[in-house]
Amino acid sequence: MTAAQRRRTARDGPDPDERRDTRSAPFQSAKLTIPQLPPVHVPRQRLVDGLANSGQGGLTAVIAPAGSGKTVLVSSWVRQGLAAAPVAWLTLEDEDNAVGVFWSYVLAALRQCVPEVDDLVGPSHQASTIDSAFLGRLAVSLAGARQPVVLVLDRCEHITNRAIGASLDRLLRYSAPGLHLVVVGRNARLLPLHRYQLSGVLTEIDGDDLALRPDETAALLQGHGLHPTENEVLALQASTEGWMTGVCLHALAMPTRRDEARPPSHHVVGDFLRTEVLDGQGQRTRDLLLRTSIVREIHPALADRLTGRYDAHGILEELVRANAFVQPAGGSWYRVHRLYRELLHDELTAHHSDLVRRLHNSAAHWYADHDRAIDALRHAAQANDWRYAAAIAVDRLGVSRLLTGSDARQLQTILSGLPPDRRGGPPALVRAALALARFDTSAARAELDRARAGPPGEADDQPLRRKLGITVLEIVTARLSGDTEAAERAAAEAEVLWSLLSPADLPDGPRIRALLLSNLGAAQVWAGNHAAARTSLGRTAAAAEPTTEFSVHDALGTLAMVELSEGRLHRADKYAREAIAIAEGAGLRLTGQVGAANAALAAVALEWNDLPAVREHLSRAIAAAGSRHDPVTATTIALLRAHAAIARRDGRRALATVQIARVKAEGWQMTPAVQSHLDQMTARAHLASGDLTAVRRTLDAVPESAERSLIAAQAHLMADELDQASRMLADLPARSNRPATLQDAALLRAQIATETGDVAAAEHELRKALHHARPERRRRPFVEAGDWVQRLVRRHPEIVAEHPWLSPQLGPPARPKTAEPSVVIEQLTARESEVLGRLANALSTDDIAGEMSLSVNTVKTHLKSIYRKLGTSGRSATARRARELNLINADPAPQSPPEAD
Repeated sequence: MTAAQRRRTARDGPDPDERRDTRSAPFQSAKLTIPQLPPVHVPRQRLVDGLANSGQGGLTAVIAPAGSGKTVLVSSWVRQGLAAAPVAWLTLEDEDNAVGVFWSYVLAALRQCVPEVDDLVGPSHQASTIDSAFLGRLAVSLAGARQPVVLVLDRCEHITNRAIGASLDRLLRYSAPGLHLVVVGRNARLLPLHRYQLSGVLTEIDGDDLALRPDETAALLQGHGLHPTENEVLALQASTEGWMTGVCLHALAMPTRRDEARPPSHHVVGDFLRTEVLDGQGQRTRDLLLRTSIVREIHPALADRLTGRYDAHGILEELVRANAFVQPAGGSWYRVHRLYRELLHDELTAHHSDLVRRLHNSAAHWYADHDRAIDALRHAAQANDWRYAAAIAVDRLGVSRLLTGSDARQLQTILSGLPPDRRGGPPALVRAALALARFDTSAARAELDRARAGPPGEADDQPLRRKLGITVLEIVTARLSGDTEAAERAAAEAEVLWSLLSPADLPDGPRIRALLLSNLGAAQVWAGNHAAARTSLGRTAAAAEPTTEFSVHDALGTLAMVELSEGRLHRADKYAREAIAIAEGAGLRLTGQVGAANAALAAVALEWNDLPAVREHLSRAIAAAGSRHDPVTATTIALLRAHAAIARRDGRRALATVQIARVKAEGWQMTPAVQSHLDQMTARAHLASGDLTAVRRTLDAVPESAERSLIAAQAHLMADELDQASRMLADLPARSNRPATLQDAALLRAQIATETGDVAAAEHELRKALHHARPERRRRPFVEAGDWVQRLVRRHPEIVAEHPWLSPQLGPPARPKTAEPSVVIEQLTARESEVLGRLANALSTDDIAGEMSLSVNTVKTHLKSIYRKLGTSGRSATARRARELNLINADPAPQSPPEAD
């Protein structure tokens, strides 16, 4: 045979004219022909290269489940001409399991590549002549051939005859380096692969290697004329686990156009698995597979419980060795391929529907006996044994885990089917926890009342652990209702119950304690009892461990709120960032967080005038699922949005926001502290609208405080009542030592001094404001104070030279863009324009009169006319309005916070 003939034979199989066995020529030709590649296939270069590098004189095993693409891979390798020697191909069948038949076909395949085989072993052989002498002559023939040969035995799982395996093993050992054997099939029991592996001459390609990667799945679908999205590829990859035939069958069943109906592709896949895999199993194996299809992973002891036998371990091991879509899953566990398990479960429900519920019930009790509570809960729910499921949730998992665990959402989904008519403590407790998970406090209270009462005779006999669960859920309910007194009563009861329980009774004790304290602390913050809240929240934060992440995240976020309300911005920022770090480390998605931490960060960012950060953190706070339902967080967000609207001089939006917050707070049992905060923000919103009458009316309901005096002073200043404003600020330092309050008071006094033309006093008060602002870096008040700050800084740049933290808020201003002039009610006279220009330069009434050689009363008359024509009241508002209308040279307006909706 020429070299060209050998290459053609390696690629296409033996030439018909060269066949020796004329009686079965067509049948033999099919067995000896290298299979054609399917019309659509994906080049697997990474695997082909592995075959090409497998070497000569050794053994390559391509062993994987049915439909994994084994034959396609090896055929592609051969047809690409990458084999290092001529290839003899033999496709095996069940009928080839006889020694004589097997070796007759092997010789027929080999003689196409090694003609001299017949010269040494003879042209024909019967089964009786296949002995050690024959194998020796064949080995010598191969070893002494002019070039090596590759023998591919496809579908080798059909060969179970041990005599064939022993003779093939002997041939392979003694024909080196003239023979490279490639065995392809679902298993390779005919050879001791472990021995070749130890000797280093075995190259293995298994099911994991053959599994399609996402890019290969996409390419295969595209080859079928489909154009899947990335999500569609990933979904198919997950369902098929990269099984090639599964992908191909789905592709064939999928429409090529999106408006076509989608055929039931899973039926096609099921038919393949039923025919190729399931139907070949014995009755006991089939029964085990069907019964265990209700579980995700199989333990032999669990399988024995479900089958009522004691043979599961041996059957499962045999299925693994046979590559029958069963694989080890670690430890003593096994897993069935996802699509195969779906087929098995479909078969079970179709033909044994009455058995399914009993199997789930048996699985639930087995998992519970082996401390796998979540699996027990899942199967109890699927068995519709809700009383048992509720008992598992309450007594094994604990109600705190239904709210704060990393798997809380999963548990809530499992228990969502709990019927409302199931009576008893555990079902009521579970329904209460589910109600709290959706923030339905009314339903939670009703269920907790039922849990406390229980059926007749049960209430007094409830285990202490269940009673503790009731009190913990009552604290959560009280926190979400704004009922601090109820929270503290429940906490006191919980402490008594805690003292009666041993650590053995509370394996989830840290989680319960953290949930109790974090919610108690939040309720105390709502009541304005910051000292008690610090204690409760601090104890929560100190108890950080893997089971308490959510509660610690919650507590730190609420602590940030406490620090924020007391003006300690750096500490608020620190606690909030720690809270977010814990949530992210625990894998809590944004929607699963409480929102308090991001709300605090948004408020801190506003005080620091970091407007992009305000926008980012406020949007994240609003996105958190609990933000709208937690009184402290929701009210803080509302006040922050109102503040942002006020800074944009949008009083109407600010009033609407505060009103919504007020309505919600009344539903949460609004406390005096919250009432005062809302009233103060309402007054500030009226200030932004210029409605001084409404400001005074609102302040009448606000208790006397330093903050109230600041708002009142601003109202007097806006009304040009400078003396009254000064009196409101006179005793503030004695009534409050909070730096934020002192900073705001100093800024107001500086503004009053500017209005009266006392530049020295204005400079002195500005320095005091900077002194009070420095520790917490409160920049925003300087921006919101008005244009006079910029003008004063331009005249005296040394004032802020020692405050680099303030830049660029009070740095050299850039020229603003010229705005289109707005319509004025009446045009100003030339004299009024002169007066307006001097007012904008912070000259006092006396100074304006002196410069213009007018009487003071004349200047006041001009000012009143200017206020009327511009629709303003007060010197600062008038100067600002004049710049907006381009009636005078405009200084830059303070940067406004973003919309907070």
